[in-house]
Amino acid sequence: MISKIVNNKKNYILMLIIMSVAMFLFYRSFYWQQSGFSKRKLLEAVIIIFGVVVVPAAIVCINPLNNIVSNIFVKFKQLFTLIKENKKKTVVYVVIIVLIYPIVYLVMHGFTDNKYTILAVATVCYVLFFLYALRNYAVKRTEILFAIVALLIGTFQISTIPLLPGMSADDEAHYERTLVLANVFNGIYYEAEVKAFENYASVILEHDTYDKESRNERYEEYNKLYAEKSVINHGFGERGVWSVAYVPSAIGIILAKGLSLSFTNTLFLSKFINLLTYVIVCYFAIKNIKSGKVLMSVLCLIPTLIYLAGNFSYDTWVFAFMMLGFSFFANMVRTERKIENKEFIAMNICFLIGILPKAIYVFALIPLLFIPRTRFKARKQRALYYVFIVVTVLLLMASFLIPLLLNTGGASDVRGGADVNSAGQIQYILANKGEFVKNLGAFLNSFLSLDKQNALVQYYEYLGKGQFTVLTIVVIAIVAFVDKAERVKDAIAVRVSSFITFIICNAMVAVSMYIIFTAVASESVAGCQNRYILPTLIPLCLFAIPGIKAERIDKNRLAIVSIAIISLTFIFNIYYLSIIYY
Repeated sequence: MISKIVNNKKNYILMLIIMSVAMFLFYRSFYWQQSGFSKRKLLEAVIIIFGVVVVPAAIVCINPLNNIVSNIFVKFKQLFTLIKENKKKTVVYVVIIVLIYPIVYLVMHGFTDNKYTILAVATVCYVLFFLYALRNYAVKRTEILFAIVALLIGTFQISTIPLLPGMSADDEAHYERTLVLANVFNGIYYEAEVKAFENYASVILEHDTYDKESRNERYEEYNKLYAEKSVINHGFGERGVWSVAYVPSAIGIILAKGLSLSFTNTLFLSKFINLLTYVIVCYFAIKNIKSGKVLMSVLCLIPTLIYLAGNFSYDTWVFAFMMLGFSFFANMVRTERKIENKEFIAMNICFLIGILPKAIYVFALIPLLFIPRTRFKARKQRALYYVFIVVTVLLLMASFLIPLLLNTGGASDVRGGADVNSAGQIQYILANKGEFVKNLGAFLNSFLSLDKQNALVQYYEYLGKGQFTVLTIVVIAIVAFVDKAERVKDAIAVRVSSFITFIICNAMVAVSMYIIFTAVASESVAGCQNRYILPTLIPLCLFAIPGIKAERIDKNRLAIVSIAIISLTFIFNIYYLSIIYY
């Protein structure tokens, strides 16, 4: 009892310190043009009081939250203990890590003055070093290896390619919505923020900031403007929270303002927090799953995903939380024990949070309906399981059906052109069902064909298409077959439904784009990008592809080689698509 009180006191003090620092940065992040009382200032005060007073108290008083915090502190203690027990090894590793970049710089400086080329070589060295250092723990601690490599190559990307909006598809819209969320408390937008949004086309079309001269000039211009805190009328919408997926990037902007960082460093931190969120969620997905850790790592390291995670995008939010949700499902399907209520509750929460930004992926939940009856303790538990799934599906469907029904004129994406009309497109589909199904089938046949998947695994948006597509797909396929040989096999119904889900999900994505983005009565589908396939790869690779016995294959080597290939091709493509022009 006494030890529990002591632990609670420690947890409270630590959380009080953490939240006090966080709220101080939150307070410093806001610039007010006028003094005096306002509703926004009141909201700010309420949030600060809530953060400093309520959150630390709640974490101590609510047992589940208290246990989570306690477990985190225990993990840190275990880490420090491990370091103490391996002092010599730790010192050697720290010295190597510290010296890698200076050595690479000294060696490369005589050959090039491109700082990003030097960083590329250093990143390769760091990746190879950690792959070697963790070579004997690649399967046992796959999540750690993944997190280190993903953060290395993701940070390398953010550090080297232009920071301004215009680097990935629709990132100007994602940047705008991130700004609206980050500035919702004071409603003030700096001229530099708005200008960066308005000038995204010059980055895309004119490759502004790709070369050294224009990048230095533009960065200096924006940083100076940002430091002056010049405020401008923005013209953005007043909607504060477009999607929960924008929260990480918005937190990055708020933290950067609290730390008084420059504009370019603010963009860097915003993108890095987005990357970090992706890595953390994927880390827990890999850690949680009992079988298929290497496969999950390889899927989460797909270059297109890492590229999106390091930009303004919510695609990786959807992918990461779906991965976490399916990790719970995989454990429930492949276990010989009876499942616990907390498992399927956590699974549904992950799917709800993850799919909410793109509710069309609700069809990815089809395999959840085919979990074997033998996995449940009783009929009541099985009924409760399906109740949670139905509620999750209804909430997700309502998130996009209600706005569609309320918009009597027919919701359309104006980027599709003047001939786009959702209501008219739906009428056309209903009047020409046979022709529509035929055209949809022809589109999917082309969209899902292997020869078109360069834009799936090695796609760097406006930088261009990367190399090594076939190699990347081969690595994913090999790992998908080899990394799943288990004593408990996936149920046939789960495997079949997972393959059907892959087809249905992509078909529904195409249908949605046909309705909101394509000209009425068009024979093809406009705006349907290959990155939309990425979330549907999860059930396909985890369940539909059968595992094969590969006892002779060293799983540690499989993990090291596959992760090395995927990560090094990413670095290579960033170099030849961006760094070489600097």
